[in-house]
Amino acid sequence: LKQRIRADMVWTSLVRGRFKESLQVGEKDVDTAVKGTGEAPDAEAFEYRMQPVVLIVPRGSPQSEFEARRKEADSLRERVTSCEEANTFFKSMRNAAIREIVVKTSADLPQSLRDILDKTPVGHLTPPELTKQGIEMVALCGRKATTVDTPK
Repeated sequence: LKQRIRADMVWTSLVRGRFKESLQVGEKDVDTAVKGTGEAPDAEAFEYRMQPVVLIVPRGSPQSEFEARRKEADSLRERVTSCEEANTFFKSMRNAAIREIVVKTSADLPQSLRDILDKTPVGHLTPPELTKQGIEMVALCGRKATTVDTPK
């Protein structure tokens, strides 16, 4: 077992030493390869600044309570036009919580959430979603194009 581990380590270092330059692929090489195949990249990458919001519904509450909170969430979606307004509304509300701003790139998010965020204007809330805590939404505080990470 010791000899096998030693052989694996030596083999890895030999391969790295021999092919070090040819194993490093730059961003220009990737762009050239994509252009050579004729395929366009699916989407450009974005960096999203989001602030999660929860309208809390206690466990065991009747379905009517969930529906009332959902209607409240829909009315707030129409009124909120910035993250500052979202902070003001949700910090003053009873049984509501607003979390700190989270920054994620397109590659960090599942496709379904990226689609929702792309359709949501900056400063507005995403459609309400039913979760264990209650009704959750996300305030989209910013979206900017980035070349750091792409979904692929």
